Amino acid sequence: MRIRKLLRVRFVVYSFTEQEKIMAELTPMMQKYMETKEQYKDCILFYRLGDFYEMFFDDAIVASKELEIALTGKSCGLEERAPMCGIPYHA
Repeated sequence: MRIRKLLRVRFVVYSFTEQEKIMAELTPMMQKYMETKEQYKDCILFYRLGDFYEMFFDDAIVASKELEIALTGKSCGLEERAPMCGIPYHA
């Protein structure tokens, strides 16, 4: 009887939250971006990719308006493209 109780405790059903499902669909680069963004929620995150600093999602929308630069999109693993804007590293 005691063994059955121990077995029941070990078999815990893990259900993904909606956020975990979305994170699993993202590209590895975008997952890293989101992990970093989680640490700096109140900042606009300039994420260096090659010769550009890029901003995504809400950061991109705000930055594109404030900096008066083009807002575009980038494939991120989800159905819709992530809003994105960027500035050159060597500007």
